Amino acid sequence: MARTSRAERNRRRESALALVSQGKGFSDVVTAQMAQWGCSRSSAQRDCRWAHDQRQLGIFRTTLNT
Repeated sequence: MARTSRAERNRRRESALALVSQGKGFSDVVTAQMAQWGCSRSSAQRDCRWAHDQRQLGIFRTTLNT
Protein backbone atom coordinates (compact mmCIF):
# COMPACT_ATOMS: atom_id res chain seq x y z
CA MET A 1 0.00 0.00 0.00
CA ALA A 2 1.23 3.48 -0.85
CA ARG A 3 2.27 5.79 1.98
CA THR A 4 0.63 8.73 0.24
CA SER A 5 -2.74 8.60 -1.43
CA ARG A 6 -2.99 9.47 -5.09
CA ALA A 7 -5.28 12.37 -4.22
CA GLU A 8 -2.73 13.86 -1.80
CA ARG A 9 0.07 13.43 -4.34
CA ASN A 10 -2.03 15.24 -6.94
CA ARG A 11 -2.73 18.08 -4.50
CA ARG A 12 1.00 18.38 -3.72
CA ARG A 13 1.86 18.43 -7.41
CA GLU A 14 -0.77 21.08 -8.19
CA SER A 15 0.59 23.15 -5.32
CA ALA A 16 4.12 22.84 -6.71
CA LEU A 17 2.87 23.77 -10.18
CA ALA A 18 1.23 26.90 -8.79
CA LEU A 19 4.49 27.95 -7.13
CA VAL A 20 6.53 27.25 -10.26
CA SER A 21 4.00 29.22 -12.31
CA GLN A 22 4.54 32.18 -9.98
CA GLY A 23 8.23 32.11 -10.91
CA LYS A 24 9.56 30.57 -7.72
CA GLY A 25 12.92 28.81 -7.92
CA PHE A 26 13.46 25.07 -7.54
CA SER A 27 14.84 25.21 -4.00
CA ASP A 28 12.15 27.67 -2.89
CA VAL A 29 9.43 25.36 -4.17
CA VAL A 30 11.03 22.32 -2.52
CA THR A 31 11.33 24.13 0.81
CA ALA A 32 7.74 25.40 0.62
CA GLN A 33 6.42 21.93 -0.24
CA MET A 34 8.27 20.38 2.68
CA ALA A 35 6.88 22.99 5.07
CA GLN A 36 3.33 22.93 3.74
CA TRP A 37 2.88 19.19 3.31
CA GLY A 38 5.36 17.75 5.81
CA CYS A 39 6.88 15.52 3.14
CA SER A 40 10.49 14.47 2.68
CA ARG A 41 12.96 16.45 0.60
CA SER A 42 13.05 13.71 -2.04
CA SER A 43 9.25 13.72 -2.37
CA ALA A 44 9.23 17.52 -2.61
CA GLN A 45 11.96 17.40 -5.27
CA ARG A 46 10.00 14.82 -7.23
CA ASP A 47 6.89 17.02 -7.13
CA CYS A 48 8.92 20.06 -8.16
CA ARG A 49 10.48 18.19 -11.10
CA TRP A 50 6.99 17.13 -12.18
CA ALA A 51 5.80 20.76 -12.00
CA HIS A 52 8.75 22.00 -14.05
CA ASP A 53 8.12 19.28 -16.63
CA GLN A 54 4.45 20.27 -16.86
CA ARG A 55 5.41 23.92 -17.40
CA GLN A 56 7.85 22.95 -20.14
CA LEU A 57 5.27 20.73 -21.83
CA GLY A 58 2.74 23.56 -21.71
CA ILE A 59 5.18 26.01 -23.28
CA PHE A 60 6.19 23.45 -25.89
CA ARG A 61 2.56 22.74 -26.81
CA THR A 62 1.83 26.44 -27.06
CA THR A 63 4.71 27.05 -29.46
CA LEU A 64 3.66 24.10 -31.62
CA ASN A 65 0.09 25.40 -31.92
CA THR A 66 1.15 28.88 -33.12
